[in-house]
Amino acid sequence: MNGIMVLLVGTGYIGWVIYRNGRTYFRYKKNLKKYQTTHHLTDSDLEMYQRIMDELKKQIIYLNELTNKSRNLKKIEQVELGVASAKGIFKHLVKYPEAITHFSDFLYHKVPEILRASERFLSIKEDKLSTEEITLATNGILSTIRVLSESITDDYERLVSEASEEISLSKKLVERKNG
Repeated sequence: MNGIMVLLVGTGYIGWVIYRNGRTYFRYKKNLKKYQTTHHLTDSDLEMYQRIMDELKKQIIYLNELTNKSRNLKKIEQVELGVASAKGIFKHLVKYPEAITHFSDFLYHKVPEILRASERFLSIKEDKLSTEEITLATNGILSTIRVLSESITDDYERLVSEASEEISLSKKLVERKNG
């Protein structure tokens, strides 16, 4: 009797999980199609966009992890806000996938380069060797990271400025129409 009850409950639970996952998958596909239609993306555009954004997300998460491993990298982030700006650009690209073409330098140069420089800096620091040349090299790497971080923040500031101008223009048009 207990075995039958366990079998019935187990079967019911498995059925519920399959049903729930099917609904979730259907909802996901429906939302994906809506997103694709809203942003006028072909299947190949959507596939490429998903691949690019997945890679960017991984890179930003990894950059954040690397930044938290070093006091020097944290200081740069506190001043330049490169990781925070990269997150802001990512959010913008999720909302406006057509803008991805305006951020090719960010996607293919700045983020990968700041990752490589951060990895290299941490690798040198982990070796715990200190000579004058090593100190000069690490300072050079930190300078590169600072410049890249500043450049990423400049990209985000430009993005915010453009959005602000669009909002201001919309406001002026509404005021003219009402006034």
